[in-house]
Amino acid sequence: NDVTVTNTNDFDVYVRAMVIASWQDADGNVLAVTPVEGSDYSISYSTDWNKGDDGFYYYKSVLRKGENTSPLLTACIPLKNAPVNGYTLSINIISQTIQSAIDNGELPFSNS
Repeated sequence: NDVTVTNTNDFDVYVRAMVIASWQDADGNVLAVTPVEGSDYSISYSTDWNKGDDGFYYYKSVLRKGENTSPLLTACIPLKNAPVNGYTLSINIISQTIQSAIDNGELPFSNS
């Protein structure tokens, strides 16, 4: 629940993250069956993040050099056991950053 992103760059960034649920055993083996949110597990997200149409969660603020985001998740609870003994719910979060402004102060991308 306390997963955050730290900006270790020398510049400010925008942050996005993808949440990936799976059933895994102690050796990291993953079942081909994917757990279903709302049926196999319950998950809640911080209000500091917005879910995009692309499935990524976007941090609402620019992340300054050396700062941390607020946690993405506020709760995650398994509702069912895995369909195979020895497997448990695993939630992986992958994050990406992009520089918020290039050296001349312009945005690194254009909406036009």
